[in-house]
Order: sequence, then structure tokens, then C-alpha cells
Amino acid sequence: MTTLSESFSNSISWSAWAGDYSDLESALEVVEAALAGAVERHVTHETRWYEEHVETARKSRNRDRADFMAESVDSVGERHFEFLKSMAIGSQKEFKSAKQQLKQKRKRAEAAGKIRATLSSKTRGHRTVEGSPGEIVAHLRSRTFAQVSLRAPGYSLSNYSVAIEFDNQEGVSLTVQSSDSEWGTVLWDQLTHLLRRNVPWWRILRSNWLIGITVWLALFGWLSGPLLDLVQAAGDEGTSAGFVAGLLLVVPTLGTFYLVRKAVRWLVPAFDLTKPTSRARGAVAVGVFGSALLSVPIGIFINVIS
Repeated sequence: MTTLSESFSNSISWSAWAGDYSDLESALEVVEAALAGAVERHVTHETRWYEEHVETARKSRNRDRADFMAESVDSVGERHFEFLKSMAIGSQKEFKSAKQQLKQKRKRAEAAGKIRATLSSKTRGHRTVEGSPGEIVAHLRSRTFAQVSLRAPGYSLSNYSVAIEFDNQEGVSLTVQSSDSEWGTVLWDQLTHLLRRNVPWWRILRSNWLIGITVWLALFGWLSGPLLDLVQAAGDEGTSAGFVAGLLLVVPTLGTFYLVRKAVRWLVPAFDLTKPTSRARGAVAVGVFGSALLSVPIGIFINVIS
């Protein structure tokens, strides 16, 4: 009878994310905790031979030391006594070497569970560091970057994969993959819950649709009066004048859309890490953008009544 194995793979993205460093550290701690069991099994597998080697070297050292301590020059002769001494010294060195090899192997195996953070910026390129959640967050606090990619574990644990990507233009994305469907499902639920809490409602301000409609309404409200006067003044040529007026409205609309979109996306970044006592730039920009939106109906109303 064959046993079916079920894997897990899922990804999701949000157009904006704003939170403080503790929010990010909490998400990374969840990843670290989820990988703890897999890392422990990996370390046990990778260090098994070295553990056995240390135990064998320990027994040899104890035996050679006991043989040396049990004899003297008078009882076995100087040559044999020196031989027992060299055996005791050699086995002690071998024991120390075996312990050092085990320590190094264990360190390399444990590194498979470290979180890798790749920071990217236009001026400084890409820089990658590895460490615990606390170490990663402490490093991020002292750096300036436009993108950060957080991945775990290392290549040695290919059955598990977690990637959290932050980008100040695209927002945040999460990908979880695993040959263990239960592990993947549990971690997916935990991370989506944590990340979704910091997805701001004002991310809609970055929408091209909202920006485009706002720009068009604003320009229509401000220019509808002069354009209507132009059409009325044309008399019998009103249809042609109206067509020309419509074309004239396209150019400033496209130009204004580009400038407003660029300004809004600078004021409202898709990814914003703040200190616990600070407000996200997007939240601050809501008031400014709200005032701009309020001017649209006011402009239309003034042109209508005039």
C-alpha cells in the first residue's frame, strides 16, 4: 500500500504595509519557532558521526591516561614509560580536536536555520546578512534601504521555505512552501494573521484608478468653465470646438496624473518601518490628500454657480 505525501505552497501580496520594528520581529520569531524542530533534526543528523567520534576519542583518552598513571619508570622502564606518556598526550590532543570539529560542525548545521536578510537600494546595491530575529531587526534599524528580502531556512533544509519581501513601491509579499503540508498550513495561518494586521486602509491612496479619477475630476472642475465658454463662443462650430476642447483636456490630465502619482507614491510608501512612537508617512499623508480631495467638489461647485 502506497502512502501519499501532501505538500504545501501558497503566496499572497498586499499593496502596502506599515508597522514598527517590533511587528517585523514578531513575524520573524514565528518563522524561527516554526523551523526549530527541523533545525534540531538537521543538527542531529549532521553531527551524529562527530558525536560518536568525540565519544570514541574520550574513551581512548581515559584508557591511555589510566595506563600511564598506573605505571612508573621503575616498573616498566624508561622507554615504555615514555611510550605510555606519548599515547596519553596524543589521545588528549585527539579528544580536543574531535570536540573542536564537533563544535564547528554544529555551528554550521545550526546556521541552516538562520534568517537571511537581503537589503537593496539604488545607491548601495545588495547586502545580505544572516542572524536571529533580534539581530536582523537591529541591523535594519541602522540601515537605509528600498527593499528587503527575508528568507529562511538555508539550502540544507530544502523541504521548508519561507520568503517575506518588502518593497517601498510594491508593498509586501509572502510565500510559504513545504513538503510537510501541516507545517506549511500552520505557519501560513500565523504569518498571514500577523502581516495582515499592519496592512493600512489608506493603501487605496496608491491606486492608479483613484489617482486617475481624482485628477480628471479636479481638472474637469477647474477647466470646465473656460472650456464651456470656448464651446459656446464657437457657435455653429461648437461640435468641433468641443472635440478640440476634449483633446486639450487629455494632455494636462496625463501630465498631471504622472506628477500626482509620483508625489502620492512618495508621500505614501508601500513599505514603511517606523519606531513604536512614530506615525507612518502614509497616515500623515492622509490628511494632506484628504484636503486635496475636498478641493475637487468645491472647484466644481464654484464653476457651476459662476
